[in-house]
Amino acid sequence: MLRICLFFISIKFMISSSKFSTIDSKRIREIVSFLEFCTDSFVFAYDIDNDVFSISNEVLTKFNFPSARFADALKQFIMLVREDERPVLIRNIDRISSGTPVSRLDIYHLIDKNGGSVPMKFREKLIEEESGGKVLVGCFEPAERPAFDELTGLESEKQAVLDYRSAFAEKQSLSGFLMEIDIDNFTSLTESGGFETGDKILGIVSEACRRLCADGTKVYRTAGQKFLLMNLRQGTADTMRRIYTSLKQEIQDTEYSLAYKYMFTVSAGGIALYKDKSDLSEILKKLTFSLDTAKQRGKNNLYLFNAGEYNSHLDELDLENMLRISAKKNFDGFRLFYQPVIDARRMLAAAGTNREKYVIGAEALLRWESGKNGLIGADYIVPVLERSSLILPVGRWILMTACAQCAEWNKTFPDFHMSINISYVQMKKTNLVDEVQAALEKTHVTPRNIILELTESGHIDSSAVQKIISELAALGVQIDIDDFGTGYSNLRYIQDMHANTLKLDYTLIHKAVTGDGKDQKVIEYITKMAHDLGMSVCMEGIESHDDVEKLCYIQPDKFQGFLFGRPVSADRFEEENLLIK
Repeated sequence: MLRICLFFISIKFMISSSKFSTIDSKRIREIVSFLEFCTDSFVFAYDIDNDVFSISNEVLTKFNFPSARFADALKQFIMLVREDERPVLIRNIDRISSGTPVSRLDIYHLIDKNGGSVPMKFREKLIEEESGGKVLVGCFEPAERPAFDELTGLESEKQAVLDYRSAFAEKQSLSGFLMEIDIDNFTSLTESGGFETGDKILGIVSEACRRLCADGTKVYRTAGQKFLLMNLRQGTADTMRRIYTSLKQEIQDTEYSLAYKYMFTVSAGGIALYKDKSDLSEILKKLTFSLDTAKQRGKNNLYLFNAGEYNSHLDELDLENMLRISAKKNFDGFRLFYQPVIDARRMLAAAGTNREKYVIGAEALLRWESGKNGLIGADYIVPVLERSSLILPVGRWILMTACAQCAEWNKTFPDFHMSINISYVQMKKTNLVDEVQAALEKTHVTPRNIILELTESGHIDSSAVQKIISELAALGVQIDIDDFGTGYSNLRYIQDMHANTLKLDYTLIHKAVTGDGKDQKVIEYITKMAHDLGMSVCMEGIESHDDVEKLCYIQPDKFQGFLFGRPVSADRFEEENLLIK
């Protein structure tokens, strides 16, 4: 660095001390010749007004410069730079020569004597003479060559970054596209077939991408089993669709030609740009979101970036962060609301008289209090909690809080029961049996008054889940199947797990009370079968007295819905449902 600074000082002194009205080209050449012995870099000086370039003699052994000093310099120098970088070079020279003098650091690829493309790091400074003459002085040296992937021969992600920034420097806004391709289930493929299988699949995809990419589209090997396709001069969403469709066809053709020795699929996420001025880091975040979305939607498909869905994704990330903070602050902001459960048989037997007094329990429903949006319901926050695994600590808090509340109410109403929703994630990732037992022991609640509600579509037919349910039942708690009618609705496995109650989903109830009678028949048959198997039936979503009248002949055991009360705080639940008894 000291040698470079000495070079700039020498040139500046030489120019300022010149007695001539024009820059002394001979003196420039003398200093360039001197400095080439003082540094490993190639030094140069470009007389902008006279378009004359002076350079170290050493550079002539590596690159096809016409001589150590040559005229018509800009035109000749540009031809030694890689073609796609020439517009950037011209633009930067114009900026330097016409603007305020600034120090710059750029990387250009020079064509060497063997025709190869060598990345060179340039550092230059504009010096202006008092008479108005301008000379651009500086040096250049080999830059670290971005690694090429040895297996596929493709350029690396680092080169993709350089290419993007080079294109952006040229135009300041970009149109075209970026598309990232990922091999689905690659880890499983290599585990079952070995590393040779993985290498072969990577080779198949890289060769297919090479064949399909034209009109300026470049292919890069990025992290792991991913590939990046980038075209910053042309291309649209339709271009990406065509490439992806052709890629899938090429893979299928290769599978056939290799007698299906290798079988795999690819997912892709793409983003189309139009005069986009975004920083590369922002583009890559959107691209990652697009690829992740393609995988979340079943894999083996292409997802093109959608701004609305991305903004919703960012909102979810913000919500997740706030939920995490609340959980760390002793679950500050989390609330349990309670909705009454009605003894339908007793209520219907005493038709028309004080139906509210037949409250026999409550369902604990999660809420979260946001300072910005107020109370947010479980339908919105539970999916975020499950995806982030925050449902594990929050689920423990729900168990403990609901059991404690039930124990408190049992002091006055010994048979009052509490229904608590259990996420499949809790069953899969925690020792749920130990957590339920700990909550029972700590709160001293009567086990039979605790009902654990499992969603019927939550993989409860698996042997592992059935084992957990059997162990939970051994603790003395009851098991209800929630949202029955939304999944496979297999009464066989429900009988095997000895469920206590089927809770018929509110959408099924709504169809029954508004339809042509066929849905009522379905509910009638389900209820009869459940009763024959020794189970109770709870009908959710009861909103009006007319609903009750239409369903009473089916003889349900429990009702739940807005007709009997909305979810409210513990204090308000007591006022509305318990103190009147």
